[in-house]
Amino acid sequence: MNLNYKVETVPVTELVFVTHKAKRRDFELSQHAHCYHEIIYVDYGSVLLEMESLDTVINPGYIIFIANGKSHKFHGIAGAPFDFLNICYNGLLPESIADRPLKIGAAERNLLKRIKDEGNSDLPYSKDIAVTLLSELIFILCRQGEIATPAPQYTARNSELYHAAVVQRCMEFIEEHFAESGLLDRACKKAGLSKSYLRALVKKETGSSFGCHIQQFRVGAARKMLLESTLSLKEIVNHVGYQSLPFFFKIFRRSIGMSPMEYAKSLGIPDDTN
Repeated sequence: MNLNYKVETVPVTELVFVTHKAKRRDFELSQHAHCYHEIIYVDYGSVLLEMESLDTVINPGYIIFIANGKSHKFHGIAGAPFDFLNICYNGLLPESIADRPLKIGAAERNLLKRIKDEGNSDLPYSKDIAVTLLSELIFILCRQGEIATPAPQYTARNSELYHAAVVQRCMEFIEEHFAESGLLDRACKKAGLSKSYLRALVKKETGSSFGCHIQQFRVGAARKMLLESTLSLKEIVNHVGYQSLPFFFKIFRRSIGMSPMEYAKSLGIPDDTN
């Protein structure tokens, strides 16, 4: 195999910043634009990104590259809280991955974690490594461009205000009672709607199912407890509404790409599965 070639283009020339942000309920970022490219990767909750003439939902596990100079704003669906990794850089943004959500897998999530770790490290060459890793991520997404699945688009501006209000009240109800059982029946009774209609309405307005929102709030609460409480993992699992430890592990890993123990370790928390 002949490897005697020269790399013509490296997309990332400068990493401006990389940070993980958690936004509370009813947060909304006002209309703005940057002189650099911006990356948003959502790992909890769902984000409605309003970008010029296009509104797009970014669900957990999706990433979007926003070109420099493009005006945009975003907030949680129906005012719900959300977490996201925010990366800004100078360089090139290939058209094939620009301004559209892309679902990423475990390998790409691992790259994002390494970019965050290196970008916030003071070790020698850490920023150079972060730039190289981001370039790798961009190349991989470009190569996968033909099979990457865009998230559903959200056209809220012309949707019925009644539907939006119903879904917002539904999200508030889930946020308040996520650890309890029978939420769908209770939410339907509260809204005066059938199960099938409410499920379809939530899915249409937010891009995620009723059950998925329950799981997101439960995982979010578990993450907060892992960071702030002294409860054991089993106690946390019961507190957020799960009876099965293996099922919670499955949901947690699916949501953030790592197990609860791995997540706790990343926060510097001693391992305690009792």
